[in-house]
Amino acid sequence: SRIFFLEKFDELIKAHKYSKKYYSIQKNPVKIDFAQVEKAYDDLLHEAYRKAKFKGTFDAFVDQQAQRFATKNQHPYIADLQVHIPHDIVEKNPDAFLPNFTLGTPPNVLSSQARNWGFPVFNPEKIWTKDGKLAKAGRLWQSVLRQTIQGAKGGLRIDHFIGFINPYVISKDPNIPNGRLYSSYDHPILKKYAWKNQKDFGKIIQDIVLPVMKECGLSLKDLYPEDIGSRPEQMDEVMKRFSLGRLLVAEFKEPNDPNHLYQLMKAQPEDIAALDTHDTPSIQMFFDGLDDAHRFAFAQNLAQSLRFHYNDSLKSTEQLTRMQWGELMASPAERVQGFFTSWTGQVGRYNQPGNPEKWMLRCVPDFEKLYFKNLHCGRAFNPLDAIALAIYARGNDFYDKHKDFVAQLRQKEEELKGCIQQWLPYQNNPIP
Repeated sequence: SRIFFLEKFDELIKAHKYSKKYYSIQKNPVKIDFAQVEKAYDDLLHEAYRKAKFKGTFDAFVDQQAQRFATKNQHPYIADLQVHIPHDIVEKNPDAFLPNFTLGTPPNVLSSQARNWGFPVFNPEKIWTKDGKLAKAGRLWQSVLRQTIQGAKGGLRIDHFIGFINPYVISKDPNIPNGRLYSSYDHPILKKYAWKNQKDFGKIIQDIVLPVMKECGLSLKDLYPEDIGSRPEQMDEVMKRFSLGRLLVAEFKEPNDPNHLYQLMKAQPEDIAALDTHDTPSIQMFFDGLDDAHRFAFAQNLAQSLRFHYNDSLKSTEQLTRMQWGELMASPAERVQGFFTSWTGQVGRYNQPGNPEKWMLRCVPDFEKLYFKNLHCGRAFNPLDAIALAIYARGNDFYDKHKDFVAQLRQKEEELKGCIQQWLPYQNNPIP
């Protein structure tokens, strides 16, 4: 609820006319200081609660207001559920969480050491009763899901979906090893939570996630699982069982391996094909950073996907970018994603490990101007070009059936570029 309120900050100001002394957040046009926001908005909520003279608890008031905003929303946005449980729920229900362990990831290609995120993990013994019904932790988990999904007509993205199948937990005691919560069969502590039946690894999806999604008018087809990282061996089986799609990120593919996990042209319809994520550079920055050998590998791979005859001009960032958007559109995946920096060509990275300003980047206020300038020079998403490339990539028969439409796309593209060409001088030298 509080996350939803944060998104509706200005609406809350108007609704309750609270004192503007709390509205002291410095509005940087590109970055947001979350620490400053968090400090201000809890005071905002309490003052709104007092002014409303609400007959009930503060938490009930917050929930009511969040629900009111959610039901008013008409946009089909996708809700985003972070992997950790909100701090206030942890504080009020400490007995529902696993003692002496926190959520993390094992050593992988990104880090030679296990990484401890420090997030509390629900105690398996408190998720279900002995007869298989949901216990306190299970009901709390459903409550978090319900609050997140309400009003989100476009579906639900779950950050670190691995944590809903078999999370990796970090021991607070250096003498006790880390391990997978549900498959550490020889672990001195975790072995009592280990599941022997492979179907049990889908229990959280079956008992907790699916009922809430159905209640909110969604199905598992509306679920966007983020499954990047060190994947437990049970992951593929569970996703196959529930027909869940994988998140395929073009930047992660090995271009010289035609069968690599992240080859977008090998996607399944239920997958989500993506250029990048909030944790990676934009597609333009990614290609800018490649050496010549890797540029050549990606250019060859994309040329093959799009049925191009390779030549060295395809190694430029502009050509690689347009081809990658074309491949995204041509992919068999029925859902595709591109982060706003890749869409507009904006410079900057939303999350960069070790960067103190991570998570703060926002789309520039004059994004239309930025977008059209970058579209003109080939560093932004050109939907007319990408769709035309995708139609051609589907093969001669498909292309022949739609060549008239492709001709229309190309005509509109020329008209658009002509308009931009006339508009650009004015932007550089505006009339006084």
